[in-house]
Amino acid sequence: MKENEKLKKENSSLQESVRSTKLHSEITVQACKKEYDSKMKKLKEQKEKADNDTRVAQELLKGAQERINAKAYELNLETEMRLKSEYNNQIYAFYSVLIGLLLYGLLTTVFTAVRSNVFRSDFKAFFVVVWQIICVCETNVIELGQVVSQLGNKIPLPIISTIIHYLLLIALIGGITVVLVFLVIKELKKLYKAYKDNYADVKSLTEVLISLAVAVYFAEPIRSVLPINLILLVIIAHGIYISVRFARDNFS
Repeated sequence: MKENEKLKKENSSLQESVRSTKLHSEITVQACKKEYDSKMKKLKEQKEKADNDTRVAQELLKGAQERINAKAYELNLETEMRLKSEYNNQIYAFYSVLIGLLLYGLLTTVFTAVRSNVFRSDFKAFFVVVWQIICVCETNVIELGQVVSQLGNKIPLPIISTIIHYLLLIALIGGITVVLVFLVIKELKKLYKAYKDNYADVKSLTEVLISLAVAVYFAEPIRSVLPINLILLVIIAHGIYISVRFARDNFS
């Protein structure tokens, strides 16, 4: 009996110890769990704060980079505009001096040409020939009109015959003259536009000035070798120059 009571006491004491240990373990686990949750919460808060700081830093960096790029673009644009302005000013100054020198040379050459008897004579002869060609063309047109107007003479009534005669004469001469003038003006406009768009530059002006100067200053030697009108020679030289430029630009 004593042994049984002793065993019961030991068993009760053991159970009490187990309950105490279990309770202590649960308390310890709960404490650890609370501590873990607290640390995880702090860690989450720290992570969120770190993410937020990172996002803010990235936004600040992006904004700073955009401002740097904008400032760099403004500086580049300002520098480019300044350099372009300086370059254009230098180009304008160069061309102003060059054109001034060319005009001075042109005026000097023209004044010398006025004093040259040979060049002055060829100048007058050139335009006289041009006027004679115009007169010959107009004479041929009038003769053709007179030939065609003879058809009106075949009408037996004198009054009507005379009216038809002069109507045919005026219509034919006027019509042919208008058509010829229209065609000439049209072709000259096309030629002027093509020349202005492609060849009206300082190089062409320089070539004309050189050709004119050579024709003026060496008029007598040129006429002794080539019996050609000096104005026509200058025009031919310029035509050759334009042909060379055209061939170089289109076939090279």
